[in-house]
Amino acid sequence: MAQADKNAPDRPPSAYVIFSNKVREEVKPENLSFTAIAKRVGERWQELSAAQKDPYESEASAAKETYYTAMAEYKNTREYRDYDQYLTDFKTTHTSNTGMLNQVLSNEQNAEDVQEKSGQKWRRPKALPVAAVSMAVNPTRSKPLLGARKGCLEGLAL
Repeated sequence: MAQADKNAPDRPPSAYVIFSNKVREEVKPENLSFTAIAKRVGERWQELSAAQKDPYESEASAAKETYYTAMAEYKNTREYRDYDQYLTDFKTTHTSNTGMLNQVLSNEQNAEDVQEKSGQKWRRPKALPVAAVSMAVNPTRSKPLLGARKGCLEGLAL
């Protein structure tokens, strides 16, 4: 994953985030768990009418406008051009690493298409072999991923 741009302006909070920060401060003395606080904030947000949400929406809208202005200025700086070049290089490097995986996946899809057109029987493998996935994700890897189930990586989101 590419690194975030540390020089870019911070993204503006949404109306819900502004509201939740306020409510968190109110319930902080109660020493609730994170999940209990999140649940309470969500319930209180749902109970608010549109008119009660307006101040938070206005604050979020103003923050968004400030962000867009700051971002437009930032895009004219040397730091932004450097980061943009970094992203371009990163995408080039990492896109080529997934090329083998895309080829494995497209070969499987091609086999399914041929089966449909020709009426031949073809069975989809349950999962891709570990070596195919790990080597496709990182072709410089000399061994398959460690700790993966032998023979497959079911449910792997790539």
